[in-house]
Amino acid sequence: MLQSFFNTFIHITFKQLLAWLVLPLFILLVLANKVRAHHDITIDNITPASTPHITVVTEIWPPYNYIDENGEVVGIATDVIRQTLEHAKLDYHIEPYPWVRAYNMAQEEENVLIYSIIRTPERKDLFQWICQITPYVKHHFYRLTKRTDIQAQNLEDVKAYKVGVVKNTYPHTYLKGVGFVDNTNLEVVVDDEANIRKLFAGRLDLLIETPETMTIRLSKMGLKLDEVTPFLTINNQETFENCMAFGLKTDPALVKKVRDAFEQTKHLSKLKRKGSSDPLLEEKKGTN
Repeated sequence: MLQSFFNTFIHITFKQLLAWLVLPLFILLVLANKVRAHHDITIDNITPASTPHITVVTEIWPPYNYIDENGEVVGIATDVIRQTLEHAKLDYHIEPYPWVRAYNMAQEEENVLIYSIIRTPERKDLFQWICQITPYVKHHFYRLTKRTDIQAQNLEDVKAYKVGVVKNTYPHTYLKGVGFVDNTNLEVVVDDEANIRKLFAGRLDLLIETPETMTIRLSKMGLKLDEVTPFLTINNQETFENCMAFGLKTDPALVKKVRDAFEQTKHLSKLKRKGSSDPLLEEKKGTN
């Protein structure tokens, strides 16, 4: 009987000992497999988070941004944008849109970069700015040369006339800020060429443009430069920068990356920022 008890004790003790040895080994094996699986996922299968793709939007505003004969977006400002984003090693594409759509996309969507956009007091808190990408830009009021009846010495005088502007552009927001009113002395249109057509048709008294852009647009439309006359700038006392900008929904870290690249590549586009000409502008000079 004693022998039977001893045998039973040895048998139970051996089972317990075996369980004590096997269970920790099993747990260690399970943990090791989990660690290995985690290592495989984090090291072998997952790449670092990719930098987001940048959608670059702009309008047709020669010589700063326009489409060439090959269908590519080019221009003085476009060169700066491409140099900056390529230096930053960012993936991007450029799409031209009507200004209103481009402006709204930049405000409402992440990772959308807009150019050329004038940094005004009204806009300064709506975007994250990177300035300046071209020399300062002056906008002039233009009238038909034959409209000698139009006389104005200042903006207050201009309020007596109907001025064509493209919605949400710098001239539109600036003039509204100094007391002009939509559908009263401001005729809001969808694009700049519509403005020119209305001016020549006598449906507008004035429109606003830069001298370089006016030269190019008139030539493209088969109109003569001497048929229009600039006579007043819209911002005699103020000068605003021409910039690129992200909306407020874009990660500030990404904005900083682009801003840093812009600062580092300034020497590459130094001539353009001092006023060098675009090939399109050179081609149109002297034509009427």
